[in-house]
Amino acid sequence: MRTFEKVIVVDAKGHLLGRLASIVAKQILTGQKIVIVRAEERMIVNPARGPFHFRAPSKIIFKTIRGMVPHKTPRGAAALGRLKIFEGIPPPYDKQKRMVIPDALRVLRLKPGRKYSTISRLSSEVGWKYKDIVKKLEDKRKEKSKEFYERKKKQARLLAQATKNKATFDPILRLLPSANLKFRWVAEDVLEIHLYNIFVKQEQESKLSLRATSILSLIPTILLLPISL
Repeated sequence: MRTFEKVIVVDAKGHLLGRLASIVAKQILTGQKIVIVRAEERMIVNPARGPFHFRAPSKIIFKTIRGMVPHKTPRGAAALGRLKIFEGIPPPYDKQKRMVIPDALRVLRLKPGRKYSTISRLSSEVGWKYKDIVKKLEDKRKEKSKEFYERKKKQARLLAQATKNKATFDPILRLLPSANLKFRWVAEDVLEIHLYNIFVKQEQESKLSLRATSILSLIPTILLLPISL
């Protein structure tokens, strides 16, 4: 028995319309649930042929796929029910892994120099009124994605540094109980800050980093001063 992913999110940017539609049609007929995002970024070769009865990019791709599915039968209707298509990348799909279809990618399948067009331009020329709105929302989403990626890289660096620092402090911490030192908790707190600051809210990161730096600068002095408890 074939197993399916719960939902496959396909990023339609850079895909050829017919190839994308044929592969998606086959998958939804076999039972796979598919969500297509960025419908306006698909490519059409020789776009002079028509007619295009829908204006919205999502409706154009839907009709293309519908023509490849026996949609008047219960099986075909159920297959189309497993398909969702959106302009842009709305929540919650902006936080999910997006896939591509290599057999439908323009850079792999279209001869260099051939002319092509995007659905977004075509739709806007036949009356689709939301091109600018979708572009504005996509710009905002890309800005947020960039901030998230930069934050993720910073957190990865902090985690690597924390692991390195833990290896440095482990021998010292093993000696602390026998040395009977006061402020033993200070050194342990420093490790906690290094190990777990990646899970703290972004707005608190700078303050915690400053606190960690100041405590680290005091540790050599504290460790050299045995104080009776």
